[in-house]
Amino acid sequence: MATMIASFATTPTRGAKIVVMGDDGTLIAEQPGPNPWRTASSSPAATGAPLQELKTPPQYTPFTDARDHRLMAFRLLVRDFTTGVEQGTSPAPNFTDGLRCQEVLDAVLKSSESGRTVDFGAAIDAQPRPA
Repeated sequence: MATMIASFATTPTRGAKIVVMGDDGTLIAEQPGPNPWRTASSSPAATGAPLQELKTPPQYTPFTDARDHRLMAFRLLVRDFTTGVEQGTSPAPNFTDGLRCQEVLDAVLKSSESGRTVDFGAAIDAQPRPA
């Protein structure tokens, strides 16, 4: 189940907040302005458990420099994409992952326009998957 709330009534400088909740816990990623922080917060599923800082895993920050911290993740994605092209493999995230994200966004739009819940899980499962 997913709920998306977005507003164009505020400026990007007001920031954003993403909250993902599941059976195993909660993840909160906040950004006070137009750029995200380097860390997020998480807590285990136990009710009332305090939030804990969740740092970026070391494999996604093999080194640091004085430039924008978001560049490292982009550089790693480009490296994996280039390797995939050279080796004929499909790194993750790949086109199928992007397609699934677009299907969720399309369902959000359809739900917004109709004012109803949109069940898209069965339709996604029935679609052929690229090899």
